[in-house]
Amino acid sequence: MTEKVLVRVTGEQLMEGMPELAGSNEPIELVTMGNLTRTEDGWVLEYEETFDEEDMVTVDTVTISRSRVQVCKKGVIGWDAIFEEGKHGMTFYETPFGDMPMDITPSTVRVSEEKGCPQVYLRYVMCVDDKYKAECSLTIRTELK
Repeated sequence: MTEKVLVRVTGEQLMEGMPELAGSNEPIELVTMGNLTRTEDGWVLEYEETFDEEDMVTVDTVTISRSRVQVCKKGVIGWDAIFEEGKHGMTFYETPFGDMPMDITPSTVRVSEEKGCPQVYLRYVMCVDDKYKAECSLTIRTELK
C-alpha cells in the first residue's frame, strides 16, 4: 500500500582542499510531499525535487532496507548510488553541464522506523573526479500525512 508522506531531506558537505568554499557548508534542506510504499525488505520512497525553474524537475526514488539504501535520481540531475556501510561504490553524477565520476564510501548507514515511517541517516566520503573530496551526511525523515 502506498501512503502520502512528508519528506524532509537534509544534506551537508564539507569539502577538503577548497578554501574558497570555507564557511559555505551550511546544510541544504528540502521539504516536500512524497509517496511511501512498504515492501518485503523495507520501503520505497518517491518524491520530486524542483530546481530554480518549474520545468527543472528530478524524480528521486529511495529504496530503503535495514542495512542498504539506494538513491536514484532521474531528470535534470541523474544519479544512482548504493550506500552499504563499509562498501565502496562508483557512480556518475549526471548534470546538464556534463557527467562527473564519483566514488562513495559510506561510514554510517543507519535506518530506523518511527510510527511506521523510515528515518535514514547516511555519513560518507565522496570523491568527485578524483580531485575533490568531501565529508557528507544525508538525513531523510518521513512522516505520514
